[in-house]
Amino acid sequence: MVPREFDDNLRFRRELLNWVEEEGELAERLLADWCRKDVLFYADALVWTLDPKRHPGSPLRPWITLPFQEELFWTVEGAIGQAGARAGDLDQACHDQVIFKSRDIGGSYVALIAVDRRFLLYDYQVFVFVSSSEELVDKKSV
Repeated sequence: MVPREFDDNLRFRRELLNWVEEEGELAERLLADWCRKDVLFYADALVWTLDPKRHPGSPLRPWITLPFQEELFWTVEGAIGQAGARAGDLDQACHDQVIFKSRDIGGSYVALIAVDRRFLLYDYQVFVFVSSSEELVDKKSV
């Protein structure tokens, strides 16, 4: 499991990068396999984000999944469908997924990270995103 404490996470990433550089192609293949098996590993070990609002002096931050975001990752993964499926396969089925979210909780990032992982690690991936207007997103529900 990838550490989720900031300094430990950075250290893990540094050690992972060093290992891949030292071991070469075999390590690259193993890393790709680990990322295919676990979207949370991919996100917490390899993804970076920008957070200029909370960290104006150092906005580039490692993505570290928060506990409430884990379920959303699996929801998005389920909606996307089986990653290795080919056209016509029974396990290719996917479905639309509505994500109710608010600003600054990472909802958009979760969806984009899941799609990024699929796009980089699997063939024949197609995705469609639809978003509400900014006005509807910012409107407080009653």
